[in-house]
Amino acid sequence: MDEFSRYFSPEKSESVLFICVGLKVLLLSGCLVVKLSQPICTGLSYSLIGIALIQLAVGSSIYMRSSQDIVGVSEIMLTKKAKVQDEEISLLKRVMNNFVIYSCMEVVIMIIAITMFLYFQPFTLWRSAVLGLLIQAGLLLLLNVITESRGKIYLEYLQMLK
Repeated sequence: MDEFSRYFSPEKSESVLFICVGLKVLLLSGCLVVKLSQPICTGLSYSLIGIALIQLAVGSSIYMRSSQDIVGVSEIMLTKKAKVQDEEISLLKRVMNNFVIYSCMEVVIMIIAITMFLYFQPFTLWRSAVLGLLIQAGLLLLLNVITESRGKIYLEYLQMLK
């Protein structure tokens, strides 16, 4: 299997994972609010819902465009390899730079969440909200690191084609 397939094949399945996690977190959050309706559950669900909606949006957009990306890049690879340098490499470099920004943002969110978690009293709405934020930011960071590492390998592969 070439690096092209190693990059694009998991992209679609990872987007489905993002969508599934987002849907499950929304369901869990709804259950926490409706069934338990305690401040700790309500606070946790508020932050979980916010990040889950982001996961759904990101996962859906990647899923919708990934088939077009595969066809477009396959065509470039087969017919116009010179375009690889101009289009795909520059696009991937921007994507990789965005991963760095996203990871930094997630680390900052985690630091803020840990600080706030230690500041707020136990079993309060706010403490549970920042706990949810910490959990989701950690999950997003993990997924970004996995995707970024796959992107680095693909970028090296594209640069070898020049």
